Amino acid sequence: MPALVRNASPRGPRFYEDAGRLMFVNILDASTRDGPRPATAEDKKAHAATFAAFKAGEPDAFPGSQPLVTFSDPPKAA
Repeated sequence: MPALVRNASPRGPRFYEDAGRLMFVNILDASTRDGPRPATAEDKKAHAATFAAFKAGEPDAFPGSQPLVTFSDPPKAA
């Protein structure tokens, strides 16, 4: 797959609503994903924590939505 059409979205499973239907997508890497498609009972079972976070309305429930690293200033020397 050409690099220009690769998906740079956060990786991992995700549940969302589209036109009133529960949808599922699992982004494995920049060029491999499962979905988007209607969510199944197997998806809900296999990704129970992600589905529970979706139902709870947690804004950062999608794995990868947080940065992989964070930066902070070092503590001041004595």
